[in-house]
Amino acid sequence: MIAPETQARTGGTADGVLVVEDLCVEFRMMNRWVPVLDNVSLTVRPGHTVGLAGESGSGKSVTASTVLGLHRSAGGRATGGHVWFDGRDLLTLDDVELRGVRGARIGLILQQPQRSLDPAFTVGDQIAETIRAHFQVSRREAWGRAVTMLDEVGIPSAARRAHEYPHTFSGGMCQRVMIAIALAADPQILVADEPTTALDVTIQAQVLGLLKEQQAERGLGILFITHDLGVIAEMCDTMAVMYAGQVVEQGPAASVLRRPRHPYTHGLLAAMPRPAIRRLTPIAGRVPAPHEMPAACRFEPRCAFSTSACKATVPDLVIGSNESGVRCLRRDELTVVAR
Repeated sequence: MIAPETQARTGGTADGVLVVEDLCVEFRMMNRWVPVLDNVSLTVRPGHTVGLAGESGSGKSVTASTVLGLHRSAGGRATGGHVWFDGRDLLTLDDVELRGVRGARIGLILQQPQRSLDPAFTVGDQIAETIRAHFQVSRREAWGRAVTMLDEVGIPSAARRAHEYPHTFSGGMCQRVMIAIALAADPQILVADEPTTALDVTIQAQVLGLLKEQQAERGLGILFITHDLGVIAEMCDTMAVMYAGQVVEQGPAASVLRRPRHPYTHGLLAAMPRPAIRRLTPIAGRVPAPHEMPAACRFEPRCAFSTSACKATVPDLVIGSNESGVRCLRRDELTVVAR
């Protein structure tokens, strides 16, 4: 699941497999380069959904943006690791080469779709622009494909609504348009960065259902980023929990959510609203800023199970059976069961 494929280490991946291997990224802050991601690894296979969970500031979106090379425009740089796709390390590609991958082979859905769509162009024009950027087709052909995509993602009266502007669409319909743009060039991998944020529960369910439907039809591999563990449970085959730029727990989603082994994962589950629980249990403290990282275990200042060893030792992500892994010195002592 999240452990890199053996063939990735020689620069090759199976068709349609995305492998992030020991990825390290840093950004310039306060006149110095500060590490933001630390040895992040994951694998997304066709027809398979990998969830990235964690609080804001954990590194989820930075991981997604680095896969697509968008960290460069934000002032970041990769200092280690690889992003393998179709036998190429995407970190080594220049901007022109990346544009041939981004959108065409790897699609992207962002949160807040109404801010991502250009208000000056019709939704049909914006889908058609993506198609013409990756295929040698006429404007008429691109427009016809754009209308087809709107119909496929469930926009009623697609031929008419393709001529309308984003402000005439609801938040849920705007997200459907974003999905249409992401799928317009028939990618193999879809990166969905908080695609249901700010949507009500009913619309959220519709969007998740649409993604599942498109995945089944196209054999898509999906990297799904969210802070909502309920969405992870519904959408994902496997998951990785991120904290302070590191993966702290990983494995099959059902197993991790049913029996978490890292105190942070347990804390996230305890903080989830549930019908039978009247009082939530928040995790004390906050995610450290990149320039404030503890020298040893990054979760130790917030951990109820920490010991003196946790303040002095850097824990490794230890991979066990079923490709499950946990980054905790007390992983063999603690048993934290989801409520």
